[in-house]
Amino acid sequence: MDANQQIKVMPAPADLTANDFARIGTDEKQAEVIQRESVSALKDAWQRLVANKLAMTALAVLIIIIVMSIIGPLMSKFNYFSNDLLNTNAKPSGEHWFGTDDYGRDMFVRTWYGARISLIVGLVAALIDLCVGVVYGGVMGFYGGRVDTIMNKFSEILYAIPYLLVTILLLVVMEPSLGTIIVALTITGWINMSWIVRAKLCSLKIVNSYLHLVQWVQDQDVYCSVTYYRMHSVQLLLQLLYLYQTRSLRKPS
Repeated sequence: MDANQQIKVMPAPADLTANDFARIGTDEKQAEVIQRESVSALKDAWQRLVANKLAMTALAVLIIIIVMSIIGPLMSKFNYFSNDLLNTNAKPSGEHWFGTDDYGRDMFVRTWYGARISLIVGLVAALIDLCVGVVYGGVMGFYGGRVDTIMNKFSEILYAIPYLLVTILLLVVMEPSLGTIIVALTITGWINMSWIVRAKLCSLKIVNSYLHLVQWVQDQDVYCSVTYYRMHSVQLLLQLLYLYQTRSLRKPS
């Protein structure tokens, strides 16, 4: 080897001893020190919401819509169904604030009645989707195995049915009403929520197993390098297992 290509090896400091390579461990008192103020989940969510200006603007608009849907129809002497055929398609005025439609009905009152129905349908449908989806997904993720497979395939079959077809069939079987719209929105709307809950439970189960394995490895008297590679190998294996378990969460073709 050429003299210019020789690798220079730095001599080891003479003051290093075997004790310098001992495991440091953890300070239990320092681990209990709170680095930030402890807040509840609700308070933390509210602080994040307040910090988001766009979200606060949307919240203010939503509150205005809710309030006007309640008191809006009471602010006019007209109702949403009476018509005035001599005053059709009128422009906004002091009597009709939003004008009238083709049948002479007051558009201001009809607008806020429509907003009231939309809010009722949205809130009720979302609440039903939340309850059914959380329960159904929780059962899939908790039990796993054959129960998970059967329930997941059933939800995939429902998800493959076109939403428009479900709505048409319900309108044929049931009378057109507010309840029919809610049923049409909730009959398949809970599936996405159930898949989210199932995936979260599966990940929590894998993380719990991983933490137990980490604790077992830390309790063993092994070298740091062996522990490092063992930990990362186990982590990779558990990630592959999680991907295998959640493969059925993809949208069916």
